[in-house]
Amino acid sequence: MSRDNRKNDVRRRIHYTGEAYQQAHGEITDLGKERPLIPDAQHPAQQRVESAVLHRLLAGARAQWSADVRPMWPLFVEAACPSTTGLRVVVPVRDVAAFGAALAMRRTADVIRPPADKIMVRSTDGVTRLTAAGDASAVVDLECSWKKLCSAVEADPHVSAPSPLSLRFDAHPALQLPPDTRAALSGLLRRIALFVKPDALDWLFICYEWALRGRKGAIPRLPDSLVADLTDKNFGLHHTQLHALGIDRLSWSRGGKRGSEDGESRSLTYAERRDLSTARALATPAVRASGLGTIPTGGPSAYQEGRLRESARRYNELAVTVMRLDPEYPIKREFFAMRFPERWMEPLRSLEAASRSGEFAYIATLNDVITAAVPDCVVTRPYAAYDIDQNWLLAHHPVNPDVIFHLITAWVRAQKATPEQIQWTLSQLSPADLNWSSVSISPNLPFSQLARLIPMEVAATLSRPDAQGPFNNLRFVRCPTNNGAELMSWPPEGIENREPFSVTIGISTHTVPFSSELLVHLSFGVRRWMPSRGNLTIDRSYPAYFAPTHRSLSELPSSPHLGTAKIELVRVRQEGGRTAWMPGWQKAMASVLDQAGYLSQLPDPRQLVAEPSELLSRRDAAAMVYRRGMLPWVKVSEGLPIADRAPLMSWVIGELTPHLRPAEPLPREKCTIYKGLATAAKGVIASDALRAVIGPRLTVELLTESELTTQYALDCLGERLGVEFPRADELGEAETLLDLGSVSIGVRRMTTPSEYVDFRGDRRRPQAAVKARVDLITAPLGQATHPTITLVEILDSDRYVGETDNADLKFALQYRLMCTGRLSQFVTTVVEAQSPLRLGHDRESPDPSHARFSGAIDDLFRQLGVRPVALPLPAANTLPRRPTLLGIWMIRQNNRRGRSARQQLPVAVLSDPTGQRVLVRTPEIAWQPLHVGLLEIGREHGTTERKYKPKDTTRFIREVIYDVIADYPDTLLLTHAQNLRREWAFLTNSHLDMDMVEFDSDSRQPIATLPGLRHVRVRTAEFGETPECYGINGDGVGQPTGLWRYLEPRLFGSTAGKPATHANASMNVSKIEPGMRTGKTIRLNPKAEVWNEQFVELLVAGVQDGDRPEHWAALAHNLRNATPYSHWTTMLPWPLNLAKQIEKYISFPA
Repeated sequence: MSRDNRKNDVRRRIHYTGEAYQQAHGEITDLGKERPLIPDAQHPAQQRVESAVLHRLLAGARAQWSADVRPMWPLFVEAACPSTTGLRVVVPVRDVAAFGAALAMRRTADVIRPPADKIMVRSTDGVTRLTAAGDASAVVDLECSWKKLCSAVEADPHVSAPSPLSLRFDAHPALQLPPDTRAALSGLLRRIALFVKPDALDWLFICYEWALRGRKGAIPRLPDSLVADLTDKNFGLHHTQLHALGIDRLSWSRGGKRGSEDGESRSLTYAERRDLSTARALATPAVRASGLGTIPTGGPSAYQEGRLRESARRYNELAVTVMRLDPEYPIKREFFAMRFPERWMEPLRSLEAASRSGEFAYIATLNDVITAAVPDCVVTRPYAAYDIDQNWLLAHHPVNPDVIFHLITAWVRAQKATPEQIQWTLSQLSPADLNWSSVSISPNLPFSQLARLIPMEVAATLSRPDAQGPFNNLRFVRCPTNNGAELMSWPPEGIENREPFSVTIGISTHTVPFSSELLVHLSFGVRRWMPSRGNLTIDRSYPAYFAPTHRSLSELPSSPHLGTAKIELVRVRQEGGRTAWMPGWQKAMASVLDQAGYLSQLPDPRQLVAEPSELLSRRDAAAMVYRRGMLPWVKVSEGLPIADRAPLMSWVIGELTPHLRPAEPLPREKCTIYKGLATAAKGVIASDALRAVIGPRLTVELLTESELTTQYALDCLGERLGVEFPRADELGEAETLLDLGSVSIGVRRMTTPSEYVDFRGDRRRPQAAVKARVDLITAPLGQATHPTITLVEILDSDRYVGETDNADLKFALQYRLMCTGRLSQFVTTVVEAQSPLRLGHDRESPDPSHARFSGAIDDLFRQLGVRPVALPLPAANTLPRRPTLLGIWMIRQNNRRGRSARQQLPVAVLSDPTGQRVLVRTPEIAWQPLHVGLLEIGREHGTTERKYKPKDTTRFIREVIYDVIADYPDTLLLTHAQNLRREWAFLTNSHLDMDMVEFDSDSRQPIATLPGLRHVRVRTAEFGETPECYGINGDGVGQPTGLWRYLEPRLFGSTAGKPATHANASMNVSKIEPGMRTGKTIRLNPKAEVWNEQFVELLVAGVQDGDRPEHWAALAHNLRNATPYSHWTTMLPWPLNLAKQIEKYISFPA
């Protein structure tokens, strides 16, 4: 067995048993090739004792749950470890008491315990063994605490202790079950991890009760999530066990929507059967309320009723984290503002010219110094040479101007200029020029000031000394941020467990179109801290936060603000003339603070890096932010779960009342235009559809290193095209032709050089080294003469070391392939994990390599513009016909400092009403099919730099719109606010006008003058412009999918379900505190994966007479599911998502 197959088998077994990786790996190794990978009990005695255990757990587990809430392991078994000689059951330490009560079938006092087999549990030499009473030939080993087990059952009248090391579980009468049913129950216990999912567990209870009734009545319906698992020929149950449970392998595996293997002309290999069953298991939904099957006679149990209610719960309202100012209770607080003195402009410009530093116009270093030394001052302007009439600093209390002046003079002295120039500059500055002025929140203030003052007021309210937050009086302090305001819980949580983090609350002010109302958005998250020494990289900076210890700077008795500064590796000269890279504060800021005499007041950066946990525990705590890659493991996951966010939002609402009130929950808009779009993700590409896009000929090139990866690619190609490709060992550099009727496909494999690449040993410049490697790879290819797609295997980044890496190689290789007429996609070979891998309850694919290659192949067909299934017809009583779809996107490449774009290129993507003909256009390239246009865009703009100014961009947009509406009767224009409004100012909230279009400042016109045009503007969460959200239904919260009516008649919100990439994320976990919330048991797990849905704003900016705006909003919402081959919802509607992906064809390194 190959290493990859062995790894896949181990992960697949874990899916069934819940074992640790090492345990499953060892068991499979011991089994050998011929045995089943999950062996079943063969001896009747072993089947009897195992079925007795599952019977008792099923009979007693439900009584141990509180308020019908399903615990993490519903039957209190974390894992089963089956082998050919027996079975070991792992019981979590905290569930031993519940496990013991369930094993005793303990119920309420008025309920008679059911018949059961008598069992004995003994502790021998530290090993706990369970046997049938009177028969010790068959054993189930229990991995659990003997002491806790005895304590759990010591008062139970049905349990006795014949000796201090034995327990006898009695029952009367004895359980009578047929041998095949006992064998089936034994098999289910050995696959216990399958039943952590709610619908699977419901089926287990229902099927168990059906079996106890002698299999009378309707056969319980097997939920989709169990179909492939239980019928799998290598990991599932034997056919006799399936029959005892009322399951027919053939009818389930070949029936209806579960796919069919009929018509296969050859027998499947073992690996193919495994991959096919895995694909089926992943294709079925995890929870389906309608799949619970037939409820047994006598009515459902209390638990089943609770699960049915939960499964059927529909969130018809959406809560958004938006607060609205209440005009009846205006905010009355005095703030203080300071402007940068205009009189200082000229001398500082002279100093800038002398030092050539650019520090004056962009005063980032001075702002960093103030943020670190005087965090009570809120910096609002990064530039001093612009917007002179705007405030520079804001504060709740006026800080002594002499302190600020002292920092400014230190900043001047730190400039690289002659002493005479510095002295002359200082002589032109005076502390008398720095003055605080009083300012209050008023509707007459410009938005730029209100966008700072209102968040500052909210932050001040939530960080009051007497403000006691939820979760054991969580307390917040203010910390610097570029926009709005930010709060952070302090001191951090989880210090004692070496899992330190703080809860953050972001506060920002925004508007919505067609309204002047100011809205306050709140965002919740976590900031993770370094618990131990980590890896720092040269040329990167690492933020740190600390409580100011010297109050003399702000002259406040107790500052509610944290200071912040960045740590970087700096070169330090040591004894003997040697130099070393040591942690230090950012060089420019440290130089200014050293000049001012305040550098020693900051925490020691070396200690903060070497001993972060010690500084975290101090009263004057300091902490360094964790970034991905700094530690070999993740102590705390990203994001704050919904179980924590909802209570925090409730607390915020209570604290801000009455000056601010929450926005009302949003009602669901029940409208769908395109139904069944998800089928496009699974469709096989017909040869006619392929020919219609690319013509009669296509070449597929595989630049892969091994036959294994080549076979992955061929398998994925075959799945997508519905044909059988040659095997990897049958391919060479000459094309192998496949005739699909209307189109011919040639496939060939070009082996890539596989030597270890070390750029440090190459004396050439990194660019030359990359070019040499690209030449080596592409030399045999030649120029493509017809549509060609190339899949390139890029080795793991560890194979490339030195000043450059595989990212540079990838970009250069992509451009070279494009110049030879090839569309390309790259895939990185999956490297086996170095530590045991534990999969979550919602398992991801057991074969990550297959999933990765499948995604790469699908992306190649997306680049060709091939859609396997046409867009459906609009639903009845919505739109009269399918519209043409037009998306416009601005591609940007920023310069190295990130302050301005060095290239800006508008692109337009057009889809015909069917979605199967996609065109692309730029100002210099006429409409072209997508696969042709991508190549031309890359060749035209990939290595050149051009910035299209606003007038050029709006002229292009005008030409495109007029061109499209002349050819199509209905057109939906899709734009993205944050992406395009800088060039097309009409898209800003203040410029938008309902049912109008403006290309130039003096050319606003009704949209009715543009026949058939509709316009939907999309806005996403960048800069906090859309709020966070969660569904509400009574006291329950969730993450629903849907379209929602927002604050204005033309405004809607779109939410999407959890994507497959976050299948392990759970809503029932907390990073702060466990307990019961909204009727659910919330468990504490700071490491748990978190996914929070994003609120995508859809503005129906323009429609034609007689249109219903909700129809066009629903269409834009549906188009988030229209991306071909994608199994999850994209952030942007399909045309915009496609236009955004064009960025990679011109985003080559400068």
